[in-house]
Amino acid sequence: MSRNLSIWLLPSTTSPEYRDFSKIIDYLAEKHGKASFSPHATLAMLPADFPLEIVHDVINEMKRDWFSRRIEFEKVFTTWVGVVIQGRHDTVDAAGVSIGSLQQAFHDRLQEEVQKRRTAGTIAADTPDVKNIVPWFPHISLAYTEKGQDESVKDIESKGWYKPLDGGIEIAGFQGYKIGAIHFAYCGGLKPEKWTLFEQIEEGNEILAEV
Repeated sequence: MSRNLSIWLLPSTTSPEYRDFSKIIDYLAEKHGKASFSPHATLAMLPADFPLEIVHDVINEMKRDWFSRRIEFEKVFTTWVGVVIQGRHDTVDAAGVSIGSLQQAFHDRLQEEVQKRRTAGTIAADTPDVKNIVPWFPHISLAYTEKGQDESVKDIESKGWYKPLDGGIEIAGFQGYKIGAIHFAYCGGLKPEKWTLFEQIEEGNEILAEV
């Protein structure tokens, strides 16, 4: 699979949620002999050569709104490649705006900028349209493994790290997290050892920082 430019929404990297979710991811990575990774929900996956200046400009417009929002957990499920937390796509804020619409608004603004800059000649005429809404947003992967997925769910439940609730779940004692960081990564499919984190923005220090 070719590389893509991924935009991740994380809890603050100094938060208890980040620390405790990372412990679960680290544990499962070691259990399955895989590389670990930061807890995150993938907002967008763009072609690796997509103009980074457009992504920067649109995120600078939208980041304050993102940092006011939470991702709430709905359930844990398994796939043929791992263990995943499904977040609530329809969670709304005080203004009645859903977390899912945040994703759509981001993709729409990227597309507006692509069209405007192609017309102005400031980006290549063959710059692709933005069509790639990430399915099941928001979801947070806990493990990438082709075997032992159900066993892993039972394992983290037995350790008290995963608790089903009426209408939701707890992971490490949390029912979700406030968005506190935005990461930029080049990803090559489902192998975290091939991912490259290269920029990040933290709430309260909202200057783009190279990693």
